[in-house]
Amino acid sequence: MYDAGQQMVLGTITISYFVFLILVSVWIGMTKIHTYDDYNVASRNVGLFPLILTYVGTAIGGSLLLGIMTNGYSLGMGQQWFNIAIFVASVVMAVFFVKRIRVLGSRNNYVTIGDFTAHRFGSAARLPTTVSVLTAYCAITGMQFVSVALILNVTANIDVTLAIFIAWVMLTLKTIFGGLKAVIWQDAVHGTIQPGSTGGGAWRERVDAP
Repeated sequence: MYDAGQQMVLGTITISYFVFLILVSVWIGMTKIHTYDDYNVASRNVGLFPLILTYVGTAIGGSLLLGIMTNGYSLGMGQQWFNIAIFVASVVMAVFFVKRIRVLGSRNNYVTIGDFTAHRFGSAARLPTTVSVLTAYCAITGMQFVSVALILNVTANIDVTLAIFIAWVMLTLKTIFGGLKAVIWQDAVHGTIQPGSTGGGAWRERVDAP
């Protein structure tokens, strides 16, 4: 797909950007993180606009790049029903639940979803909540690792298995150093630039390649 010179340039840009994200996380951790709430729940004062952008930055990721986008390309526009279902569920959550959960979270110092379900339904609800969230996020996180690995494979010709390991290290480090606050603001930037991009072209070329 790319010659050796192009791969060197693209690989250098990609890896440099990953390193830049880690440095930003380190800076946020050193200058903006002072308390437990700063680290775990971004000080509980993130505005609506950054929240929307971090949602977009997270949603337009592995599941779209490796799943819905590819299915839409090969199977047609019927795949948009997935997006319609996600949109309807998101609107219902935003209108009826988010504000109430945030008020309860601030009042009772919730950190996890399990804190909410345990407070609402009793401590026995914490285990099934943890299992369901863990199951969902194993899939979501795995897709993110594979997505980054695919980019490294295409741009720098790094073996996919090694690239998955690199993705795990990079994403884990930037989260550890900067906490949720760093994740939200980095996702906010990504959520701003992603809708205007033409992402997925390289993946489609790779799918169609003989």
